[in-house]
This record gives sequence, structure tokens and C-alpha cells, in this order.
Amino acid sequence: MRAAAAILGVHENTARNMAADGRLPVAERTRSGYTRFDLEVVQALSGELEAAARQRAVAVADHMLATLVRNSRTGRHPALAEAGYHELAAELGL
Repeated sequence: MRAAAAILGVHENTARNMAADGRLPVAERTRSGYTRFDLEVVQALSGELEAAARQRAVAVADHMLATLVRNSRTGRHPALAEAGYHELAAELGL
């Protein structure tokens, strides 16, 4: 469990919850109760989690930029207009 959590970049409890709800398929349970996972499955899931995190980060950055542009246009923050956000917005099609 600890190794899978480390590869996924999550806390052990999160990995445990992911296994419990089926997002992280369990390969086997040992006689002593330990949970084992297929390394390839864990690495694939890690890639999916990283891609999803990148998409969220891009969405947040897009939202922040749009807010800055909107605020510069409404005059709420004159410094934004001075910093060239209008030109940047025009380039990005915002």
C-alpha cells in the first residue's frame, strides 16, 4: 500500500480508499492481510492522475487570467491595464 501510494503521489489512506471504491484494482491480498497491486496498473493510474491535475491547473490559470483581464477592463485594477493585460487578452482571444 505504501509503495502504491508513493507512486500515485497520494497519502496511504487515499490509496486505501481508491482500492476500496475500485479506482485502484487490487491484484491480490496476502494471507497476512497485505494488499498487493500490479505495478503497471499503478503506474498507468499515476499517469492519469497527473494528466487530470495538469488539466485542472490549466483551467484554474485560464480562469485567473480571464478574471484579471475582466478586472482590467472594468477599471477595478488600473495597474492591470498598465501591465499590458489588454494586449495579452487580445492575443489569446479573450
